Amino acid sequence: MITVSGIVYGILAIGIGTLFLIYTFQIVGFTGRQDWIEQYLGSGTTYLAYKIFGLILVLTGILAAIGLLNGAIEFIFSPLKNLFHA
Repeated sequence: MITVSGIVYGILAIGIGTLFLIYTFQIVGFTGRQDWIEQYLGSGTTYLAYKIFGLILVLTGILAAIGLLNGAIEFIFSPLKNLFHA
């Protein structure tokens, strides 16, 4: 279901995710390299991690803006539904 708040949050997430994708170099320059990421994944993967985070934000924002975020979350976590009985 499309709501005004979903559209606003979706556009906000798309904007922040796009900024992460465009200004990755500047963000890494501001925050520094993440040693724990580079220790396990190799040199230079801090940039990749910020790019992936930005892409996830953009995709989540699109789903929120068109009202499909709740359905996508239910689909992704549906295998865990039977683990937690109330």
